[in-house]
Amino acid sequence: MKTMLLLLLPLLLCCPLSAQLTDDFSDGDFTTAPSWLGDTGLFTVTNGELQLQDTDAGTAQLYVPAATALEEATVWSFYIRLEFAPSSSNFARVYLSASANDLTGPQEGYFLKVGGISGSDDALQLYRQDGNSETLLISGSTGAVGNDPAIARVRVSRTTTGEWTLEADYEGGTNYVTEGSATDATYPFGSFFGWVCEYTSTRSEDFFLDDVLVDPLFVDTTPPTLEEVTAESAFSVVARFNEPLDPAAANTSGNFEISAGIGVPVSAELLSDLSSVRLALGAPLSNFTDYTLTATGIADANGNTAGALTANFQFLQVDVPAFQDLIITELMPDPNPPQALPEAEYLEIYNRSEKVIDLSEVGIASGGSPSALPSYLLLPGEYVVVCDDEFEDDFAAFGPTVAVSSFPSLSNAGDEASIVREDGTMIFELSYTDSWYQDELRSDGGYSLELIQLEGPYDCPGNWRASQSLDGGTPGQANSLLGSPVDATPPGVLRAAPESETEIRLTFSEVMDEASAADPGNYELSPAVSIE
Repeated sequence: MKTMLLLLLPLLLCCPLSAQLTDDFSDGDFTTAPSWLGDTGLFTVTNGELQLQDTDAGTAQLYVPAATALEEATVWSFYIRLEFAPSSSNFARVYLSASANDLTGPQEGYFLKVGGISGSDDALQLYRQDGNSETLLISGSTGAVGNDPAIARVRVSRTTTGEWTLEADYEGGTNYVTEGSATDATYPFGSFFGWVCEYTSTRSEDFFLDDVLVDPLFVDTTPPTLEEVTAESAFSVVARFNEPLDPAAANTSGNFEISAGIGVPVSAELLSDLSSVRLALGAPLSNFTDYTLTATGIADANGNTAGALTANFQFLQVDVPAFQDLIITELMPDPNPPQALPEAEYLEIYNRSEKVIDLSEVGIASGGSPSALPSYLLLPGEYVVVCDDEFEDDFAAFGPTVAVSSFPSLSNAGDEASIVREDGTMIFELSYTDSWYQDELRSDGGYSLELIQLEGPYDCPGNWRASQSLDGGTPGQANSLLGSPVDATPPGVLRAAPESETEIRLTFSEVMDEASAADPGNYELSPAVSIE
């Protein structure tokens, strides 16, 4: 994709509600009245038509500010010609109502796709775009734009109740035929009109657009509002507003001030989405401190100026976890039969450090390759459950939860569990066995293994025990056994009874570690008899 211009000129909306956007390119220029922005170096006007003029394969776009709203019945019309039979590699998208000026990125709005279907079935298709996903609303006549050239004069209308109608004349005239209709009022407002050309090198000069009409344009009389403030770092803050801003006001640092001694930022920069401003600070933010940003004199692209706008935010300095900053405090190797918890394996992670840690820095493993965790800020002293994404919503009812697409299987009898950093650094690891339950009934399933003392030791069987919770575990919460006395008393032999001439049954005072109990080298008889 080619480099975009990120300058937004004031919308030409300071006019009555009957204002409209029209451009037939008869003046031979597309950069003034109205001003098309984007990949301007890749387009030209030829014989009164806007034409793509590239030399290589790529994606090129142009857009123009054109605010529309559901408050008024709206009509979009244009003429489009592709001097080839469209394909999945060569097609166009005409954005009727786009929320952002980068038409190749995430959007909330509506567009018409011209071609892009494999074979000769190319049709006009009206889509709603939700971020990065698309929903087909109307599909026109199959093959109607599958010819060489593909020509259509298009008219799309939307009523105030969200009823869309697609009409077209495939000879380029005005004898419109209705191609379909649909009802959708998901996005009542739009900020931009534009088109995107997707092409190979042999079609890089074969896209034409003309006779653009958007009627009526929406007249915005409401000042902007401050939606959110986010601290990117100790010296950088981003303020997000609800609509595109006037660049002059947004780029004036004196229009902003942060509390708690930070003051006026060193600079203010309007970002490419045209509704966010990055503020560079002269003094650093302090970790875990609450701040208030006040914005004054901020105007939208239509000149509506807001009074003092405020928003609170907190600065959290994210640090890389070191050894045992994160620990595993609970395991559910055998969820069957379930008590009150979801019938699924899980583990629980606790942040025992003073750091704010982004879990995307680490993964979890059970003897194999780590499963990367999603981005999630785990604060000091907080727990989070990790489970398979199939059960994320189920565990979220019990406590903070993150999910992985493939949760590493935990063996019932015993296994390894570890937390590993992206660079391979081991953060935490342990090897458990089912003897750690110290409870024969609960070791049969449905109960988790809980860590008793958060300070460790973590590889000691006496610091782990079956959960005493009636739910079967305490995912995302303090453990039921937290702070209980750790078993520091070694087991004793209660009795020894011969079973046969070659076997003796020993009864111990508590549940034993299976590996040590099964080792013949740990026993001796007097007088000496060989033990196998």
